[in-house]
Amino acid sequence: MKLRQEVIDSKNVYIIDDILTDNEVNSFHKFASSLSYARTEKSIQVDQFPKYVVNFEPEKFENTTFLGKKSKELLEQFVEDSENYKVFRAYINLSLYGDVEFPHRDCPQGRGDITILYYVNEYWEKNYEGETIFYSEGDSQFCVLPKPGRFIVFNGDVEHKGGLPSRICKIPRYTLAIKYCYKNLEL
Repeated sequence: MKLRQEVIDSKNVYIIDDILTDNEVNSFHKFASSLSYARTEKSIQVDQFPKYVVNFEPEKFENTTFLGKKSKELLEQFVEDSENYKVFRAYINLSLYGDVEFPHRDCPQGRGDITILYYVNEYWEKNYEGETIFYSEGDSQFCVLPKPGRFIVFNGDVEHKGGLPSRICKIPRYTLAIKYCYKNLEL
């Protein structure tokens, strides 16, 4: 496992590589590319350009897929009070050159949700771009390339934006998001 840690607004962001086999990366990519996506996902309320998405039943995904189980392991490893969290959403976003993304937060500030992102593509060149950008006070702080098999674990109230593939990228950018909230929280 390779681990990189960044800190933004006093919150840790963990970037984790090399915890899946090539076969696991390729297998999930093949699965993700076979799904039917609907253009319904919005980053913010006023988003007039929804992204393609496939939603999963969260608890079933967490308990029956190797990526759901791995995400739960990462939650337990990197989140202090992980036993107080429950999965409430699991989905894959599909982005293409020409789509639109907006900086957003996955939960209201202070709520404490945890987001685990997994980059689904089995192949990605850095010239394809598509980095996830993290912000503090409206200014970009760092970005993370969507390297195949890479995970990011972060607090959902950290502002971020999924980057879009460049013009030279002829394939979709797939990102799996698994979101956790406090067990006693009403959504």
